[in-house]
Formats: sequence, structure tokens, C-alpha cells
Amino acid sequence: MNTIDYGLKLLAEGASRTQDIFFSEVPFLEYAKLNSNTYTFVATHETQNDEYLSSFDFSKQLLQIILAKIKAEKSLLTNQSGLPYTIYLNLRVRLGKEQHDLTGEPFIPFVIQEILE
Repeated sequence: MNTIDYGLKLLAEGASRTQDIFFSEVPFLEYAKLNSNTYTFVATHETQNDEYLSSFDFSKQLLQIILAKIKAEKSLLTNQSGLPYTIYLNLRVRLGKEQHDLTGEPFIPFVIQEILE
């Protein structure tokens, strides 16, 4: 199975960096801090032949919205094992700028514009 960056795939298919792209039910379990105002998380989805990896970048302001959503759903986030459940986000995003991971592989993150209900 091939792993393909979904941002690169959409750009190759003609998506514009100014075009709104909508994702529903994106799994969110953990995130990383990239700098003082930028955070990121990754999600994958599979088709019969390929696995797509998507990176979602977001601001500190959107992090506060996500954390409030987690707090509001806290009763759904704990189970008897003490491990958190994944929450799911509906997102309006745009393609970001091409970047390279630690191995030099290119990828294009999705920049979250809005967290939808």
C-alpha cells in the first residue's frame, strides 16, 4: 500500500491554495506545537490501494476552541481504562505551503480556517 500526502495529491489535481476544502469527522487525538502560535495534528484515511496522510496546521486561537470542545465532551473522552477517546472535527481548510519532513519528503499541510459544528 502506498502512503501519499493528501495535500500534494489535491494540489496535483488542480486544487487552489485559496479554495476552501471541507473535511468532516476528522479524528483528533493529539497535537504538536510547531512554534509559539502554530500547532499541528495528522490524520490518515485509506482507499483500496493507497493510504493518505493529512497534516492539519492551526493557530493558538483555534487550539483554544478545540480544547473547549474537548472540555465540553469530557464525559465522552474517558472510559474505564482511563484512555481518551478520539474526538472528531468538522473543518474548513485551505492548502498551505509545501514543506519537507525530517527525511526530506515533501508535504503540503492543510491550514485550518474554521472548526465547524
